[in-house]
Amino acid sequence: MLNGKEVKFVKNDHKRMRAVCKRKCGFLIMVSKVGGKQTFRVKTLVGGHKCGRVFGNKNANTDWIAHVLIYRFMNVGLMTMNQIIDEIKKTYSVGITAWRAGKAKQIAMDSLVGDEQHQ
Repeated sequence: MLNGKEVKFVKNDHKRMRAVCKRKCGFLIMVSKVGGKQTFRVKTLVGGHKCGRVFGNKNANTDWIAHVLIYRFMNVGLMTMNQIIDEIKKTYSVGITAWRAGKAKQIAMDSLVGDEQHQ
């Protein structure tokens, strides 16, 4: 995400993970778990990306944005949707839609404050 590249997870389970570039530039990374620990080790890394930066990265889903916003809300408080979109664009160089920003804001606020179901 930080490098502006979009990857596709070909094989992803609790022991191993394989990711390739969505633009088929030849990038491949395979990692697996080390023993019984929560640590992963890179087993195979084939080349760097040869493709350009992706601004509309599909990997920036609502859960990832909400995770980023939780720490931001602890320090700043509430933000408008335009402020959320500008913050993600400025910090991570990723463009998100207003719907995705609103949904992520709702998820982040539910995890910080709680929702009426839990109360």
